[in-house]
Amino acid sequence: MKLKTKLLLFTLVVSYAGNAQNSKEINRNFDWNSYKGWENTTVYSKTYVVNQKHPNASDKNRGTENSPLLTINKAVELVKAGERVLIHAGVYREMVLLRNQGTAPNKMISIEAAQGEEVIVSGSKIVNTKWVRELGYYEREKFEAEMGSFINSRSRKIWHTQLDSTLFENGYYPFQLPNIQPFEYSMMPWAEGVKNMAPFTTPRGLIFQNGKRLVQLLNHGDLTRLPGSYCVAKDGKTIFIHPFEDKDPNNEVFEVTVNSHLLKPVDVNFGYIHLSGITFQHCANGFLRTSYGAVNAMGGHHWIIENNTIRHINSAGLEFGNLAFEPKDPNPLNKKPRPGINERTGAMIVRNNTIYDCGTAGMRSYKVRECIVENNTVHDCCWQDGEEYYETAGIKLLSCFKTVVRNNHIYNMKAGHAIWMDWDNQYSRVSANNIHNIQTIQGAIYVEASRLPNMVDNNVIWEVDGEGVCGHYSSELIIVHNLLGNISGSPIETFERSDRRLNGQLLMSQKHIIKNNLIVNAGKPMVIMENAGSTVDYNLYVTTREPRIDFSLKNTNSSKFGKEIFVSKQLGYDTNSKEINADINYFPTNRYFEWKSVNKVFNVPFLLYLNDDFFGKKRTGETTIPGPFKQIPSQEKIFLR
Repeated sequence: MKLKTKLLLFTLVVSYAGNAQNSKEINRNFDWNSYKGWENTTVYSKTYVVNQKHPNASDKNRGTENSPLLTINKAVELVKAGERVLIHAGVYREMVLLRNQGTAPNKMISIEAAQGEEVIVSGSKIVNTKWVRELGYYEREKFEAEMGSFINSRSRKIWHTQLDSTLFENGYYPFQLPNIQPFEYSMMPWAEGVKNMAPFTTPRGLIFQNGKRLVQLLNHGDLTRLPGSYCVAKDGKTIFIHPFEDKDPNNEVFEVTVNSHLLKPVDVNFGYIHLSGITFQHCANGFLRTSYGAVNAMGGHHWIIENNTIRHINSAGLEFGNLAFEPKDPNPLNKKPRPGINERTGAMIVRNNTIYDCGTAGMRSYKVRECIVENNTVHDCCWQDGEEYYETAGIKLLSCFKTVVRNNHIYNMKAGHAIWMDWDNQYSRVSANNIHNIQTIQGAIYVEASRLPNMVDNNVIWEVDGEGVCGHYSSELIIVHNLLGNISGSPIETFERSDRRLNGQLLMSQKHIIKNNLIVNAGKPMVIMENAGSTVDYNLYVTTREPRIDFSLKNTNSSKFGKEIFVSKQLGYDTNSKEINADINYFPTNRYFEWKSVNKVFNVPFLLYLNDDFFGKKRTGETTIPGPFKQIPSQEKIFLR
């Protein structure tokens, strides 16, 4: 979905002229504008039509408009390279299993919604049993023993039912499965610290009342306090609910999630799939880092995933990395790529999707090779509040190689990053994203454990409870021309605090370039490692409130791995940076800024390796201004994407 236009009102006066950027800072020998996409050029030789509402729909049909198929699964069983599946409006309660793949950009398989029609693939089923208000004495005693908590059987607010086993298929019972199964911790040793804690121990099944997700509670006695909540008995079958608005649930539509996925191939490494225009909802997936994305490419390559909606997911919404499984995963499909498939070329394009209400992550992928993730809207994710198992974010991509994440709108993340580039990232770029209202124990943008250059540029980051941009255990980060405002912690923080290693080499935090950023109301000064060869300069610090932060503080933490220091002019950093006062407001609903200041805003050197601004406009000349915009005409409104 394309982002709505935003307004930006600035009153600025340009005063200081700097010199051209020293060419030595381009030393990376990488063209940061070189991320090339590709397009679907297939002229489809055949179309299989799916239309469950057609009176003659049947999976015995040929799949034409007048003789359509009933299910999507039948269509994807029949479709071959160079053909497509066209789906008409309806709610399709099935887990779509792809059985065939494309072979080239001009021989793709497309699975798409008919234009202008709402196609919903749902992993839930309607509850078909009666809801009961009262519990008998012996029944109450039994469930109190099972649940280990008091059951208020006399409350008129609480109802219960026992789910019929016919709702579930293939031996998958999500109300009997915890979000992380005990054996899965061996594949995620970094999550050992959250064993036996909620939400990692809670059942992964979700419940919806008239399409609205209920909140899962662990204690039955708490249900009376929260309308729109539910609790699962230890039998994994009996559900207690406190309905929204205290409605009689027998007069409402209640759905429960029954599927582990919404769409995936039956094998790994499928290529050349086009997925477009479909709404995927209601998935009871677990928390394991890989293999559990609701929409899952299973290690595929050359997919175009565009114009879809993914919503109401227990864990991660979308997964498209080259590795479908953890290295130690015992799944029999966990095998090396097929001959002829280059492991370093995922070439996935993920664009114009809307993803929201996902419990741990909107997108989460392992080994993301030469991918483009752009123009997506991701919001209201990470509601499971499981950040301390370190797999939560709006967009979390692991081991990125020449991948760009750009022009996305990410907001309302609670207990998760907006964008997390995790482990061994190489020549990847996080650019021109609009990020706001983030609550995280680390950074809104987090680049972790990488030795080779990566760039964070032209982003608008506003209202963060946590840090703005973090570069932990990473080196050679280029953090330039960002706007960071109302950050409770440090606007930019880099450090190394352990002996973590990558390919046998110690991970350090050094040789960063941090320039030309516009920083408004930083909660703390910028943090870098002392004597690590980093360049910090030409940043503009703006304060809208008093007292001003004391940027003369010298150190924050010292260990055997080095000393973290607050950036200050006294220490030789930010020598050409400026500090001013201004009256600045940001209105996220209408998405515009207001800037009122009598202070002058200075010019900064043009960075030869960064030509584009937030809008994709080319910066020219020897100087420009701090922040993500090429220019800010005084007394004018600037519309953002």
